[in-house]
Amino acid sequence: MSESCQVDPVRICDEGRRIIMNYGMYTDAGNSVVDSIVEMARKHQLSWHTVHDMLEAISLEEAYEEANDTAVREAVYETLVGKRNTVDQ
Repeated sequence: MSESCQVDPVRICDEGRRIIMNYGMYTDAGNSVVDSIVEMARKHQLSWHTVHDMLEAISLEEAYEEANDTAVREAVYETLVGKRNTVDQ
């Protein structure tokens, strides 16, 4: 990750130069996967329960096992619900 990508402490850039959130995953790839879930939840107005289930599902993969950690779930929840976005609780 280049220094020019660091917009602020909670945002990172992926290879496509799209700004994504840092959700507390161990890798940029993990943050990108979780960010894709967040974007899908916004686009399709998914419930928190559905998003939580998706995080649980990807955590079954060794590369993304931290997706169900409390810190990751809280970061996703804050992004979707805490800022009064379109996701229902």
